[in-house]
Amino acid sequence: MIAPPVLMLDLASPAGAIPHIDGVDLSLFWVLPFGGILLSIALLPLLAPKFWHHHFGKVAAFWSLAFFLPFAWQFGVEAAVYEFVHTLLLEYLPFIILLVALYTVSGGIRVADTIRATPAMNTAILAIGTVLANIMGTTGAAMLLIRPLLQANAKRRHK
Repeated sequence: MIAPPVLMLDLASPAGAIPHIDGVDLSLFWVLPFGGILLSIALLPLLAPKFWHHHFGKVAAFWSLAFFLPFAWQFGVEAAVYEFVHTLLLEYLPFIILLVALYTVSGGIRVADTIRATPAMNTAILAIGTVLANIMGTTGAAMLLIRPLLQANAKRRHK
């Protein structure tokens, strides 16, 4: 088995050369930017939709920097860059690849136009998704049902 480049770097370096930070050592303070971005994603489209639709990238960049800059200050730029690249290569990119694969596979599922999109039908689709999430995982269920849900609600006047 071939190890990812970050792991090979880990194995090839002398002990202590990699500036890896163990998450157990971090205080609860480091969760605040994550909570901030989650609250921004949940609340800003409802409370300030015009602002959110024009500046969501800046809001995400703000919360990213709200974590990255203090982290670089406390643990050093080298450790911050290492953790950023580590997270990007071993967590973010595989997740995005999974989403693309699941969305592509679920593209073959077509629901006929006989489904009438009503609040009750949308609730039923969400209930089916809840059951499927227990079987195939939340990401798989979401990707499986997103196209039928969008197709069923495409003709609704008030979405």
